[in-house]
Amino acid sequence: MPFPEQVDNHTLARLANHYARFQIREGTSQLQNNLYDIDKQAALNKALADIRQAFAKEDFFLNIETTITRFEKRIADCKKFSIGNCHELALMALDYMIRNQPNVHAEVYSIEGGDHAFLVIGRKIDSDPEKPETWGDEAYICDPWSNHVYPAAEYLDKTKNFYYITTPDGRQINYIEDFDPSRHKMVPVQNQNSIHFLQESSKLNTILLDVFTTINERHCAIFDELANDLNEISIKLNKKYGQNDPKVKILNEKINIIREETAKMRSEFNDYAQRLRSEMNPETYHAHKEINDDLQRMMKNRLKNLREAKVLSTEESTGLDTYRKEDSLITIIMKFLHIKPTSSREYKAAISKSEEQLSEFSDLITTSLRT
Repeated sequence: MPFPEQVDNHTLARLANHYARFQIREGTSQLQNNLYDIDKQAALNKALADIRQAFAKEDFFLNIETTITRFEKRIADCKKFSIGNCHELALMALDYMIRNQPNVHAEVYSIEGGDHAFLVIGRKIDSDPEKPETWGDEAYICDPWSNHVYPAAEYLDKTKNFYYITTPDGRQINYIEDFDPSRHKMVPVQNQNSIHFLQESSKLNTILLDVFTTINERHCAIFDELANDLNEISIKLNKKYGQNDPKVKILNEKINIIREETAKMRSEFNDYAQRLRSEMNPETYHAHKEINDDLQRMMKNRLKNLREAKVLSTEESTGLDTYRKEDSLITIIMKFLHIKPTSSREYKAAISKSEEQLSEFSDLITTSLRT
């Protein structure tokens, strides 16, 4: 949750560093791995490779794959498995920044000519991105991999590059070396910064809300139509038998419940969407997956309530299945042929129609979002 007051960049860098190291506990490039036997090293290498491979095959919701969806998926996987190297740790620190201090510029950097990544916080926008000496006094380097936070101006003394060698028996030995300006250069990783992710998040969440608005309204329209169909049955019975007729009362009660639940579905979604739209702008971050999960959960619960609302109790079912003239010839024939009374058949037909509409719409959504 964002801080209510301004926090200095040094403190933010330390907090981001702690957050990243809390989320990611193991990796393949850490110096402590030199103490591991070959089996544990191999297991860590395989685990990280599996995560990265699974990420590469990920299906993205709405069939939209962008830098922000890739970022969120990578963060989620690293949190789930607590594994990652310097790049994942830098991304995790960036996740902390855009969630808690989106107004402070933060960007992932790598060492060109070497093999290392870290987060830069507070670089002056008009400075040379490849010359740390121009970044200003408020710029800090947050390196969760090495557990170091320091002013960017001290980069020559404190920045380290990573490298490794593989021994003849297959073990990986990790090393660090001093940053060498003659061989190394700091460069920002393209599109892995707070400004880009915040802008992408705002755009994608607008699309997400638009899609869910359409889906939600279609669901509501199906239940509106069901309530209208049941109301037509009720009106016919009312004209013939009066408003106190037991079957009219059963139908009217169902109609009221369905309309109440449909109104709740509209209201709950519209309130959520309106609040989110009012908060969404390129300077605030709302995790796409979290919004998607909230909307899915909300819709699933409301659809469950609506489906339950149209189910007849045993008593209600018996009431609609009751023949008005038990001893009449028509009733005897209908019973012999297992034909329910007209009101019962019409009710079930209306329910079947709505279920078919819901099923067709569900298939349409699935097909549309996968093509």
